Amino acid sequence: MTRKVCVIGAGIIGLSTAVCIIEQIPDVQVTIIADKFTPETTGDGANGVWSPVLSGQTCIDVMTRWGSVTWDHLTDLLHSEDAAPAGVKLVLGYHLYTSQKEEPYWKDIVLGFRRISTKEIQTVFPVDCGFTHGFSFNTIVTECSTYLPWLTKRFQQKGGKIQCRRICSIGEVDKIFDVVVNCSGVHAYHLVNDKEVTVIKGQMVKVRASWQKWYVSAKSKNGVVTNLTPKSDHVVLGSTRDFGNWDTDVCLDVSIDIYNRCCKLVPSLKNAEIIGGWSGLRPGRTSVRLARENMMFGLHILPVVHNYGHGGSGVTLHWGCAQDATELVRQCLQDLSNFPSKL
Repeated sequence: MTRKVCVIGAGIIGLSTAVCIIEQIPDVQVTIIADKFTPETTGDGANGVWSPVLSGQTCIDVMTRWGSVTWDHLTDLLHSEDAAPAGVKLVLGYHLYTSQKEEPYWKDIVLGFRRISTKEIQTVFPVDCGFTHGFSFNTIVTECSTYLPWLTKRFQQKGGKIQCRRICSIGEVDKIFDVVVNCSGVHAYHLVNDKEVTVIKGQMVKVRASWQKWYVSAKSKNGVVTNLTPKSDHVVLGSTRDFGNWDTDVCLDVSIDIYNRCCKLVPSLKNAEIIGGWSGLRPGRTSVRLARENMMFGLHILPVVHNYGHGGSGVTLHWGCAQDATELVRQCLQDLSNFPSKL
């Protein structure tokens, strides 16, 4: 008996969840419904660095498990012939601060994590950049503009179906699908009336700087984070954390500020060609919501699995969360085993 599963959302969370479901659960037909697909999703513009950020108050033990599973998945890709088609690579990274910080909980997941001295920072970066403490490590960068099309192809090769349309209410797909997976990101604020969702606008500048090989994230005294992420043919300069701002337009003044901050940190960028700008809405939340719920539509009960609210950690957590969401879908289908499937 073939069961029908709908995944709402086609960002990195929705696509990875749909892939895991269709590959790991037998006799299931999976359909992704979204109003935007790659290359138009927020995920396509993400800096793609494995590094937890803006995940609210999500339990650290759970974050560690999701992050570890995702790291192992990306490492497997890194060691495979799909590394280039999937857009994953290993890079040296620096986290810089103006004062000493505790080592992060994820230090044993990345490679070669170590605390670096002020002397080392002032050797690699300008003395007047203002940063005196930090860490160095090797991490994985996933180029989502490559990874999302690769996931989409993988999903469709398994027989997955795609519908491009906006879902305004989960009730729209009730009685059509046996289980619905809500990976709607920031739009969960409206879709399921979740007022714990907080939009966090991010803006970036893209430049050509082939000499920039390492990733940097530097947090100033006033909390502003400046970062640089090398991609295959450009470098992403960022970023902003504008809470509550739903405007997706690129602001010129913000782009200028980002560029100036990055040039102060890496002066060679003044010779880089600026090739564009981008902005997107991160799905912030008090904590990641990954849970099962039975939703009532009239007298009918529809099993729904929620998987959203990852903030800036979508790339870092996506595969671990997809695995857990898949298990919840499996449980829903087992509970439905005594009932007829949708026709």
